Amino acid sequence: MKKAAPAILKFHGVRGSRPVHTPFNTNYGGNSTCIEIDTGMDYTIIIDGGSGLQHVINNLGEHPQRRRMHILVTHTHWDHVLMFPFLQQLECKNFEIHFHAPDAGGVSFKDIFAKLFKHGRLPIPAPNVQAKLFFHKVTPDAAFLIEGKVKVVGFQVNHQHITLGYRISYEDSIVAVIPDIASISNGNLLGESFAEQAKSTGTEAFEKQYNDNLVKFLKDVPNVVFDTHFNAQNLKADWGHATPEIAMDVCSRARVKRLFMFHHAPEENDQDVATKQMLAQRVAIANDMQVINAREEDEWPLTAA
Repeated sequence: MKKAAPAILKFHGVRGSRPVHTPFNTNYGGNSTCIEIDTGMDYTIIIDGGSGLQHVINNLGEHPQRRRMHILVTHTHWDHVLMFPFLQQLECKNFEIHFHAPDAGGVSFKDIFAKLFKHGRLPIPAPNVQAKLFFHKVTPDAAFLIEGKVKVVGFQVNHQHITLGYRISYEDSIVAVIPDIASISNGNLLGESFAEQAKSTGTEAFEKQYNDNLVKFLKDVPNVVFDTHFNAQNLKADWGHATPEIAMDVCSRARVKRLFMFHHAPEENDQDVATKQMLAQRVAIANDMQVINAREEDEWPLTAA
């Protein structure tokens, strides 16, 4: 049997916290989080719906056979969901949209999605939604199949509420996306229920278990997209973001071959982002790891790095 072509990793939005557009950040792009995994099948797989989702909307016109979309939501902060109400496909009766998402603070994603359309928030009335919508609750450590072909595994990372990283496998193509994530050291427990778990097991034991499980989740995954919003000088640990050093430490222990640095801070200009990569690559070479800055509209075949 002929092997399927590698899936393609497509970056549509790589900026963190908010969209930004100035003459100084056009090289990497200013749209907020949106990633696509293109398997070549007749459906679209998206991770998060930041402002970069507009690129997907534009590109779908080139693939009229794709009448289904699966959206993996990492969490519901604005920079990851703000484009959902503007999906033109919401008005198409013969289009299916599947949302795979965790709850947020005990509220279901379905309810959060409905509130995006509330009067006074948007000029788009909810009755205009004609597409068939499906809402699938994803819990930490969940594993499920998309269309019976693409395996997805979730992992709760250290960020406010339930924020999930995803490991996605299709044939021989494997990628993990680790969104907003902070170091858990020194009692920096941000994830929902983390403080309660640490109280039960002891903070030091819980932190070690979490770090070990994160490495295990990424073990031998050849391609990893990892939040590097901050650097060592401006790190605000309780904001829920990482640095290149944190990303490389985790990925080197997991024997990752290709690290995509991602969720660039809106305050960083092109030179700042490029310098991060240059400094990180010097260290990564010793671990036989390639470090790449995620860039808007770049595409990468998910072959072994």
